[in-house]
Amino acid sequence: MITIVLASTLASVGTAGVPGAGIYRNADIYLNQNYVGKYVSGYTHFFYDITDFLRENEENTIAIRVDAMGREGWWYEGGGIYKHVWLHICDDILIELYDLHIEAEVSDDLTCGNLSVTAEVVSRRIEATSAELLSIVFDREGREAARLRKEFTLSPWDKVKVQMATTLSGADFHLWELDDTNLYKVKTYILYDNHTEKELLFSNQSDSFGDDYAEYFGFRKIEFTPDKGFWLNGKRTLIKGLCTHHDHAGVGIGVPDSVLEYRLREMKKCGMNALRSVHGEPSDIVLCLCDRLGILVLSETRQMGSSRDDIEAMRAVVKQGRNHPSVILWGIGNEEVNVQMKKETAKTVISMRQEIRLLDNTRPVTYALGSYADIGIWDQETAYRDLKYPLCLKAFHSKKYNYIVQEVYARAIMFNYCSEIATHAEIPDKERKLQYQVNFAQAIKICRDHLRNRDERCLINASGLIVNNIEPIRPDRTYRRQARFKLPICYDCLLK
Repeated sequence: MITIVLASTLASVGTAGVPGAGIYRNADIYLNQNYVGKYVSGYTHFFYDITDFLRENEENTIAIRVDAMGREGWWYEGGGIYKHVWLHICDDILIELYDLHIEAEVSDDLTCGNLSVTAEVVSRRIEATSAELLSIVFDREGREAARLRKEFTLSPWDKVKVQMATTLSGADFHLWELDDTNLYKVKTYILYDNHTEKELLFSNQSDSFGDDYAEYFGFRKIEFTPDKGFWLNGKRTLIKGLCTHHDHAGVGIGVPDSVLEYRLREMKKCGMNALRSVHGEPSDIVLCLCDRLGILVLSETRQMGSSRDDIEAMRAVVKQGRNHPSVILWGIGNEEVNVQMKKETAKTVISMRQEIRLLDNTRPVTYALGSYADIGIWDQETAYRDLKYPLCLKAFHSKKYNYIVQEVYARAIMFNYCSEIATHAEIPDKERKLQYQVNFAQAIKICRDHLRNRDERCLINASGLIVNNIEPIRPDRTYRRQARFKLPICYDCLLK
């Protein structure tokens, strides 16, 4: 339990909320014996408005009951409050947690950046209010690079979306690179009632990095191509990623910020430049560190599903990470063997992808498909067909061919380099579809040899690897088990 004394000037005028970034699991929250809410998942953040339950100039007791008896995954999960929990106090005109969206797009010639700032402003008043949104952009030297402002009106007890845009170029424009992590700071204010500039009190940045009320972002251009892999700001970049769970030796799941930073810095010394948040939302501190250390991130939701709870958990992951330049991919699941082979899961994938697109349309969506021989699905050449169509070359969110191809290779390259061989094919014929098998063991060996002996000036000979290690499958024939490759993987793809 936590006991606080709140002054009347705060309790009666403003709005207070309790956001939690990680409680494992089944958390019941109470304030002064009033039931505030229940949050089941142990891997995503939550926020509860506690304004109505506060007492002025008296002790206020927050109690959180946690039941860690259940499980969500198949790894060590721990129990209890293991990430930061805050008390946020603000005015009755506010922006709630993660509802300040900064989108930074880079021109094709890499000479300027288009900046969009979108805020969902909430009113907890019973009368209409005229206001103005003001955002000031500072470069890393502290110089003002841009100023955006827009007037708007709030209806009583309402929420309104306010969007502003500008372009940065010349001396005001700098790219975010892995070895030069140039970050901008945006300070945003809501002006109303003839007040002076009131800085927003809701931000997902840790105070370890400066101003509590600032958002940080960077300009970078990402692209996944079928013939040369991943590109960052026009330069081919080999992704060398690691997957990390949320625990650490000696401290369990309650990992201090200093340990998180130490771990990331040590990983970088080993040559790592990418991180996958294994089976769940990364912490804010991890994303901030990756922004500053130059580490690419695949941000992954906890569970592959389209139930209300699963969609809300996934939306939380996207809203948390969309302002961070380090985040380059959204992961909707990993080795979800209980659902990934079901035909109805194809509809789940489409729902998850489209919900992500409502919040962020600048990053590819991916999934790590894995299986195990004892499940018995290797005997079916068309295994996963219904799941792969929405993830690969059918029913994509975009009808533009190059975007479809880009997302296919984003999925292949990030998770498993040998998967790049399986889908790394020229696709000039968009009408004829065949399946093919890959000699998985041989593919791994080739990838290891390539990485061990690679010349940065030479690109992988994808066509040669495909010719040597795949075998087309005739749609009207079932191969005998002994005639197939060991542990074959079937892919649906468009081949020449």
